[in-house]
Amino acid sequence: MDNKTLRGSRSRDSPARHVLAAADQHTGIVLASIDVDTKANEITRFAALLDHVNDLRGIVVTADALHCQRDHVAYLAGRGAH
Repeated sequence: MDNKTLRGSRSRDSPARHVLAAADQHTGIVLASIDVDTKANEITRFAALLDHVNDLRGIVVTADALHCQRDHVAYLAGRGAH
């Protein structure tokens, strides 16, 4: 998982667009992505993003240290992920 600011997405009337994405490290394929709007942050979008991935059993999920949250660990354990 990683958060990125989309280059060229800022306009005079709106800030740059931020997305949080989950990718398969072996293939490089993006499995899911979700907007992180200006009133939210990555922490609040963690579970919502991974809800778009059907099966996390046995999968090792890597993310920034920002995601070392008890709620995130509980979510991953509940889905069978590491």
